[in-house]
Amino acid sequence: MQTVLNRISNIAHQSSPSARVCLGVHTTMARWLGAAAAVCVPLMFGAEAHAGGSVIDIVWLPSNEPAVGASTLMRYEDAVDMTIHTTGLEPGHAYSIWWVIFNNPDACSDECNEDDLPEGAPGYIAGDEPPDPAVKPSVLWATGLVVGSDGTADFRAHLDVGNPPGMVSFGPGLIDPMNAEIHLPVRSHGRAMVGHVAEQISTTQGLCEVTKPDPGSSKCLDVQVAYHLPF
Repeated sequence: MQTVLNRISNIAHQSSPSARVCLGVHTTMARWLGAAAAVCVPLMFGAEAHAGGSVIDIVWLPSNEPAVGASTLMRYEDAVDMTIHTTGLEPGHAYSIWWVIFNNPDACSDECNEDDLPEGAPGYIAGDEPPDPAVKPSVLWATGLVVGSDGTADFRAHLDVGNPPGMVSFGPGLIDPMNAEIHLPVRSHGRAMVGHVAEQISTTQGLCEVTKPDPGSSKCLDVQVAYHLPF
């Protein structure tokens, strides 16, 4: 399965500050079987009400084979926080992370994917049925960086309801943090170019016509992804 960006180119309900948060551990196999294991940990700091989250595998694209890495997603009533720790990336290359959000995954045709985007939106691929506008999908910039010599990377980002921090490819943004399905693709922009790194790591096609991370193409590529499913 490819991600939306490649095509363009549970929760513990607690209100106490000492609430316990359930971290759902979704493995690659669990994604396909619909299974999940939950690990609950206490929040030892000023936790926001109704917090919950998940810890999942990173997988390679397009194979969905596991990568050496993991992603966390913390959900709150009005925001989400994500981290990705991953390996095997190209040293000296620029990468970006994108929020691919399906605010109402119950309205997706099957698995939330390209055929659930609005008709005419970048990345839309027609499915067996017209997309349901009730899905309310959106693609927004999260963060980016240039990978060091060991090929490992650590990404962090925060997203508030109704307040995207950067480029919005399409959609209404984050509407339902607690129940949205959120995909986090790791997007390659090719080798980092002096004077152009900011553009590379903050736009979907930043300088890809020059760096060509996909041989014979001017497209940037999603090389890894974390699929954060709602509980």
